[in-house]
Amino acid sequence: MDSFLKYIEFVPAYIVDLISLLSSPTFLKSRNRGDENWPTALRFFGFSAILVFILLQFTNNPSLVLPKDELLMDFAKLIVFWGAFILFGAAVIKVSWKSVGGKASFDSTLLTHIYSFSMLLVIVMVVSLISKGILQNIYKFLICRLPRKHEQKRSN
Repeated sequence: MDSFLKYIEFVPAYIVDLISLLSSPTFLKSRNRGDENWPTALRFFGFSAILVFILLQFTNNPSLVLPKDELLMDFAKLIVFWGAFILFGAAVIKVSWKSVGGKASFDSTLLTHIYSFSMLLVIVMVVSLISKGILQNIYKFLICRLPRKHEQKRSN
């Protein structure tokens, strides 16, 4: 329980980093160098992954009632997949950057890619949930407005 409470203390820092990343273009410039930024970047990725996974459960299933083993295995698969995607994405960016004469280190590229990909995950999931809600409301509105077949036959 104490370890869980320790991680809960990081939530305000995550929210501050999330807002800073959205509002300030210099945020990444200040966070993409140095060994002291690795734990913060990985924590940001971890919280983003947890948030997106929870939101993903709401889009796929109306309830979060899944077997515990299946839920943890799904989360582990997503973390491994997203981690590999971040690593290979940063490698591709580094190779591309190097081919045009860029001098950024791989560490800097990877840190920037961790923050960018984490932010992309959150934005895509939030937009997906909003659009799903809008489409569901439009569908309900249109279904209520369409005349039913049995009502049309009575009026004729």
